[in-house]
Amino acid sequence: MNYTVSYTDFRKNISKFSDMANAGNPVVVNNGKRGIPLFKVVKADEGSFDWGPKLKWMKNFKPFLSDESVNDMKKFRKSFDSRFKLNEDSN
Repeated sequence: MNYTVSYTDFRKNISKFSDMANAGNPVVVNNGKRGIPLFKVVKADEGSFDWGPKLKWMKNFKPFLSDESVNDMKKFRKSFDSRFKLNEDSN
């Protein structure tokens, strides 16, 4: 069974609601004025977290910019530099 409480009530009775969540009864904490859910307190998983899939994803993460976009930016910068005579040796 889910319980819904205001943030103020949760803060005042955190031990009670922690025990409820630990017993398997999730507690949803709402903003008291608006009734918008802020967070949910649930029983923690017993098993340890497996980082393997997350690390694999991170290693295979590709940048947000494609190689083509990076090359276009390099071309633009070269063009800009040459038009305004930047990065030239001054004699």
